[in-house]
Amino acid sequence: MIDQIKSTYVKFEAQVYALTAILAVFWHYLFPVELVDTAEYLKTALSWISTVQISDTPLAEMRRSPLYPAISYLQFPLTASPGIYSLRIIQLIASLYIPVIILQILQILNAEKHFKVVLILLISFPLQFYYTALELPDILAQLLLLIIFKQLIQRKNTGISVAFLIGLKPIFFYLLILPVIQFLLKHDRNWMKMMFPFFFFGGWIFFNHQKYQLPTYTSMGTTNSYYYNRKILLNRVMNPECVDSIFSAESRFIQHNIKENRVVDSFMTAKTRESITRFPMEYAFIHLKGSLQTLLDPGRYDAMVFWNWPKSSGFLGVNDGNPQKYKRPMYEWLYIAIFALIGLLKMMVFMGSIIILSKKKALNHATLMILGAFVCYLLLLGPVGAARYLLPWYSIISILIGLNVVEFSRMLIRHENTPTK
Repeated sequence: MIDQIKSTYVKFEAQVYALTAILAVFWHYLFPVELVDTAEYLKTALSWISTVQISDTPLAEMRRSPLYPAISYLQFPLTASPGIYSLRIIQLIASLYIPVIILQILQILNAEKHFKVVLILLISFPLQFYYTALELPDILAQLLLLIIFKQLIQRKNTGISVAFLIGLKPIFFYLLILPVIQFLLKHDRNWMKMMFPFFFFGGWIFFNHQKYQLPTYTSMGTTNSYYYNRKILLNRVMNPECVDSIFSAESRFIQHNIKENRVVDSFMTAKTRESITRFPMEYAFIHLKGSLQTLLDPGRYDAMVFWNWPKSSGFLGVNDGNPQKYKRPMYEWLYIAIFALIGLLKMMVFMGSIIILSKKKALNHATLMILGAFVCYLLLLGPVGAARYLLPWYSIISILIGLNVVEFSRMLIRHENTPTK
């Protein structure tokens, strides 16, 4: 392992990556930013050892999956409480290990010469460094997805990695099927590894059922669909003032039943479903728009948070109809223009490569599974499309763009046909 790290960081591009990541963490240490999401993770961690309710509502305590709060406990022997310093250290280590895994994948495919291009693509994505520093699980999710990618190439079982990934971000629950597919394809017939993510997923559902009387993995899907997806939809088809009055009236019912998890969960789910079934075409449009927006968003909001720029309205559509969203400082427009153009060029190459790949019929199991997982991810995101949601996939995207998906697939076929010693 030490030799692998040394062989990676003798390369100049890896040194630039590491220096940028360390500087980002140092900047965030000097100029810290408090994030609502981070506070929710820490409240979830505290709720495990507290005898009183930590969050405003029981559903809020259930919003976050367990692994990231668990990492915050690594500093417990020193501080007697979960905290952000263990998160920062683990994230920096994970971020610095990403180039090592990238190089290993390229070496497996006899494509080490492409390492420089892949690292340049990764460095050109500022969010790679923002979320190395900011206390959120996205950079850890990127490392785990990269490990899963490597395991797929090597035909090794992905079960444990998938379980950890779901433990970080519940949106990846659909990857539970990945080790099952591998088992059926006889890539790895270890049924214990295949079942491990199911035990993990089911175990946390049982925990929530026992503590909160709600058999669900997290409440993220319910609350996000209600407060974001539904609001974006209603803002598209109604007057914003009317939308505000609807949510204001409904909030009184929610507050009145705030301790009744099942009642509030059922109410939010029913209201979201009612709005979607009432305006199905409009919702289909904003859902697809959100998925595409994830690919093209330049990350203005993320830059605003990291650099602590003055708050300005975004383009996500939560407050559609607000004319102020187009009024912003010139440096924001410059940032948007530069990284929107870079992102557009990257995505054009990425999508073009996939089209060429399909026409040349150079598909294989690993390529199909990873591209299929990426498409499912985009479709699950919904109307709130943002650059941060692309971050977990960005190392894989950089590899595929750097190699060109067609060349990557041909390398993989050659590797699979090489007799093992």
